[in-house]
Amino acid sequence: MALLSVAALAFASKVAGESPSPIRKVVTMIDEMKATVEKEGKEDLKAYDEYKCWCSTNGEEKKRAIEYSTEQIADLEAFIGEASGTEGKLKTEISSLEADIALIMPPLPQQPACVRRRPRNSHWRRLT
Repeated sequence: MALLSVAALAFASKVAGESPSPIRKVVTMIDEMKATVEKEGKEDLKAYDEYKCWCSTNGEEKKRAIEYSTEQIADLEAFIGEASGTEGKLKTEISSLEADIALIMPPLPQQPACVRRRPRNSHWRRLT
Protein backbone atom coordinates (compact mmCIF):
# COMPACT_ATOMS: atom_id res chain seq x y z
CA MET A 1 0.00 0.00 0.00
CA ALA A 2 2.76 2.40 0.91
CA LEU A 3 4.57 1.63 -2.31
CA LEU A 4 1.43 2.38 -4.29
CA SER A 5 1.04 5.75 -2.61
CA VAL A 6 4.71 6.56 -3.24
CA ALA A 7 4.29 5.70 -6.89
CA ALA A 8 1.12 7.83 -7.10
CA LEU A 9 2.93 10.75 -5.53
CA ALA A 10 5.81 10.40 -7.96
CA PHE A 11 3.42 10.22 -10.93
CA ALA A 12 1.46 13.26 -9.70
CA SER A 13 4.58 15.36 -9.45
CA LYS A 14 5.64 14.28 -12.94
CA VAL A 15 2.28 15.23 -14.43
CA ALA A 16 2.32 18.58 -12.74
CA GLY A 17 5.62 19.38 -14.50
CA GLU A 18 7.53 19.82 -11.32
CA SER A 19 10.99 18.49 -10.74
CA PRO A 20 11.10 14.87 -9.58
CA SER A 21 10.30 14.40 -5.95
CA PRO A 22 12.96 13.14 -3.55
CA ILE A 23 11.17 9.82 -3.36
CA ARG A 24 11.24 9.48 -7.13
CA LYS A 25 14.96 10.27 -7.11
CA VAL A 26 15.55 7.51 -4.55
CA VAL A 27 13.47 5.01 -6.55
CA THR A 28 15.39 5.91 -9.73
CA MET A 29 18.70 5.58 -7.92
CA ILE A 30 17.71 2.16 -6.52
CA ASP A 31 16.68 0.98 -10.02
CA GLU A 32 20.05 2.11 -11.42
CA MET A 33 21.87 0.38 -8.56
CA LYS A 34 19.88 -2.79 -9.21
CA ALA A 35 20.82 -2.74 -12.89
CA THR A 36 24.48 -2.12 -12.02
CA VAL A 37 24.57 -4.95 -9.48
CA GLU A 38 22.93 -7.38 -11.92
CA LYS A 39 25.42 -6.41 -14.66
CA GLU A 40 28.39 -6.83 -12.30
CA GLY A 41 26.96 -10.14 -11.09
CA LYS A 42 26.87 -11.48 -14.64
CA GLU A 43 30.44 -10.30 -15.24
CA ASP A 44 31.58 -11.88 -11.98
CA LEU A 45 29.88 -15.15 -12.83
CA LYS A 46 31.57 -15.18 -16.23
CA ALA A 47 34.97 -14.48 -14.62
CA TYR A 48 34.34 -17.19 -12.01
CA ASP A 49 33.57 -19.73 -14.72
CA GLU A 50 36.80 -18.84 -16.57
CA TYR A 51 38.91 -19.07 -13.41
CA LYS A 52 37.24 -22.32 -12.37
CA CYS A 53 38.04 -23.84 -15.77
CA TRP A 54 41.62 -22.56 -15.56
CA CYS A 55 42.05 -23.93 -12.04
CA SER A 56 40.65 -27.32 -13.01
CA THR A 57 42.87 -27.62 -16.08
CA ASN A 58 45.94 -26.25 -14.36
CA GLY A 59 45.34 -28.38 -11.28
CA GLU A 60 45.30 -31.58 -13.33
CA GLU A 61 48.51 -30.59 -15.12
CA LYS A 62 50.25 -29.81 -11.84
CA LYS A 63 49.04 -33.09 -10.34
CA ARG A 64 50.52 -35.05 -13.26
CA ALA A 65 53.77 -33.06 -13.04
CA ILE A 66 54.05 -33.83 -9.32
CA GLU A 67 53.47 -37.55 -9.92
CA TYR A 68 56.08 -37.60 -12.70
CA SER A 69 58.60 -35.70 -10.55
CA THR A 70 58.03 -38.06 -7.62
CA GLU A 71 58.78 -41.02 -9.89
CA GLN A 72 61.90 -39.29 -11.17
CA ILE A 73 63.10 -38.63 -7.63
CA ALA A 74 62.81 -42.32 -6.80
CA ASP A 75 64.66 -43.30 -9.99
CA LEU A 76 67.42 -40.75 -9.39
CA GLU A 77 67.87 -41.82 -5.77
CA ALA A 78 68.30 -45.40 -6.96
CA PHE A 79 70.80 -44.24 -9.58
CA ILE A 80 72.75 -42.26 -6.97
CA GLY A 81 72.96 -45.34 -4.74
CA GLU A 82 74.16 -47.43 -7.65
CA ALA A 83 76.67 -44.78 -8.71
CA SER A 84 78.03 -44.53 -5.16
CA GLY A 85 78.63 -48.28 -5.13
CA THR A 86 80.34 -48.10 -8.51
CA GLU A 87 82.45 -45.16 -7.34
CA GLY A 88 83.69 -47.11 -4.31
CA LYS A 89 84.47 -50.13 -6.46
CA LEU A 90 86.40 -47.99 -8.98
CA LYS A 91 88.36 -46.19 -6.26
CA THR A 92 89.42 -49.56 -4.85
CA GLU A 93 90.40 -50.72 -8.32
CA ILE A 94 92.40 -47.52 -8.95
CA SER A 95 94.26 -47.94 -5.66
CA SER A 96 95.05 -51.54 -6.54
CA LEU A 97 96.28 -50.58 -10.00
CA GLU A 98 98.43 -47.77 -8.61
CA ALA A 99 100.02 -50.23 -6.20
CA ASP A 100 100.65 -52.68 -9.06
CA ILE A 101 102.21 -49.91 -11.16
CA ALA A 102 104.44 -48.87 -8.26
CA LEU A 103 105.70 -52.48 -7.98
CA ILE A 104 106.33 -52.88 -11.70
CA MET A 105 107.92 -49.53 -12.54
CA PRO A 106 110.68 -47.94 -10.52
CA PRO A 107 110.18 -44.25 -9.76
CA LEU A 108 111.62 -41.87 -12.34
CA PRO A 109 114.62 -39.87 -11.20
CA GLN A 110 114.13 -36.15 -10.72
CA GLN A 111 115.53 -34.12 -13.56
CA PRO A 112 117.69 -31.12 -12.81
CA ALA A 113 116.06 -27.73 -13.16
CA CYS A 114 118.09 -26.77 -16.22
CA VAL A 115 116.78 -29.77 -18.16
CA ARG A 116 113.18 -29.14 -17.20
CA ARG A 117 113.23 -25.63 -18.62
CA ARG A 118 112.32 -25.26 -22.21
CA PRO A 119 115.11 -23.66 -24.23
CA ARG A 120 114.44 -20.43 -25.99
CA ASN A 121 114.35 -20.51 -29.74
CA SER A 122 116.80 -17.77 -30.52
CA HIS A 123 116.90 -18.60 -34.23
CA TRP A 124 113.31 -17.38 -34.68
CA ARG A 125 113.04 -13.70 -35.28
CA ARG A 126 110.05 -11.52 -35.30
CA LEU A 127 108.66 -10.66 -38.71
CA THR A 128 107.35 -7.15 -39.08
